[in-house]
Amino acid sequence: MVNMRKILNKMAEINLDKGGRHMEVEGKENRSVFISNLDFAVTELEVKDALSSVGHCEVLLVRDSKGRSKGFGYVLFEKPEMVAEALKKDRESVNNRPMFVSKCQPDKQSRSSGLRFPTELEKNKLFVKGLPLTYTKTDLENIFKPYGALKDVRVVTFRNGHSKGLAYVDFEDEVSAAQALLNTDNTVIKDRTISVALSRPPERRDPSEIKSYPPVAKFKSQASPLLLGRRAKLSYTPSVLQKKSAQTTSTSADDKTPLNNEDFRKMLLGSK
Repeated sequence: MVNMRKILNKMAEINLDKGGRHMEVEGKENRSVFISNLDFAVTELEVKDALSSVGHCEVLLVRDSKGRSKGFGYVLFEKPEMVAEALKKDRESVNNRPMFVSKCQPDKQSRSSGLRFPTELEKNKLFVKGLPLTYTKTDLENIFKPYGALKDVRVVTFRNGHSKGLAYVDFEDEVSAAQALLNTDNTVIKDRTISVALSRPPERRDPSEIKSYPPVAKFKSQASPLLLGRRAKLSYTPSVLQKKSAQTTSTSADDKTPLNNEDFRKMLLGSK
């Protein structure tokens, strides 16, 4: 894995020009850009010449154990404001190949320890939009396969299978994808101008950044227990039975009248 801190520290020690000026180590993260999609034969000097209009810089290409370029590297500028100008050079041709220029972004896990390899773009996958809705996977393959070997082509559809006019074209390598991008972007197909760009996967949110909300309180009924009980009774007891129950209740209330001695006498005489 590439150690960004070592690379930038090494670059900061290199002379900017024959005048003997040196890079300042402090704040180097704000003065650096990441370059990629370079021809393996391109040298640091050629990249430096391509960026000469931006200002003084130092270029370091990442190489393998045999000293061969891996097609990407880093550029350290003299001043932070030069970075914005360098980004305008994105996709300018260097040795007949578009050179990608992007910001160096600190690793979220170790922002103070240096820079990491940018992973925002899938550089061998293209995102296509503005396609005719009748275009199929085969139609897309016919457009893009002249630029290199295809790994996969996927048309984005609705649930009913109808095209959204969007597609992803996945190449076997970044070089083929870059060539396809340069040659197909803004192409007119059936009176529609398509847009072709490098695919950018959706950003994943850190679970710790997701806001948690308190549970919603359940509203309790404000009705009195008496009303609730009456409602329950009315919902389960037939009206006929309710009338009988009312009569029984009335009779029971009358029976509760206290008996006097005359009542007891009548009861005893009546039983004989």
